Amino acid sequence: MLPPAAHCEGVQRRLLLIGESPMAGVGVDRFQQSFGAQLAQQLNQVTGIGFRWQAIAENGARMRHLARLSATAEAADLSVLACGVNDVLAMTSISAWLHACRTLVQQRLQRGDRHLLICGVPAIEGFSALPRTLAATLGQRARLLNRALACLAQDDERTHWVETPALSDPRWLAMDGFHPSAVGAAAWAKHCVDWMQREKWWVVLDSNQRPAD
Repeated sequence: MLPPAAHCEGVQRRLLLIGESPMAGVGVDRFQQSFGAQLAQQLNQVTGIGFRWQAIAENGARMRHLARLSATAEAADLSVLACGVNDVLAMTSISAWLHACRTLVQQRLQRGDRHLLICGVPAIEGFSALPRTLAATLGQRARLLNRALACLAQDDERTHWVETPALSDPRWLAMDGFHPSAVGAAAWAKHCVDWMQREKWWVVLDSNQRPAD
């Protein structure tokens, strides 16, 4: 678990980041270049809203492990969940995956999170560190987990699923060919922020409103 980050003056909202290695900063030189940190920064730049944020992330973590780690974190105005690659690698069953996802989501909502943004499992086919045949097989598995995750997000109006962009630009991958680089993390964060802009989420985060339909 990473400590709460230094925040902008005039803090208004709480942001909780939950995830595996990219959220923990693996693949970048500094944690400030990680997906979660860049997401918080871009949200502030676009919305003008200050955030007090915390990352609960661990290299190699699976969804069931993150459910345990995040169970007692304080309530957030927005929680962002990015996990799934390690469950794909471990060949976690769909039923076990759904159980772990549902457990984490229900725990966070019961803690009082106002909104939970669930990032899709990345397109593993683009991971250059993996042999092509293996990457294709794992990519198919990732799509199965993604379909289950997208359906789960429809169970509550406070949960929302957003697809994680494919690593279409070689610069988006770190030198290990497996994790997003600083450039890739920035592009991923922008993708999420753009989605939130389309859904009018800057209004939601700066008030007690729900996203527009």
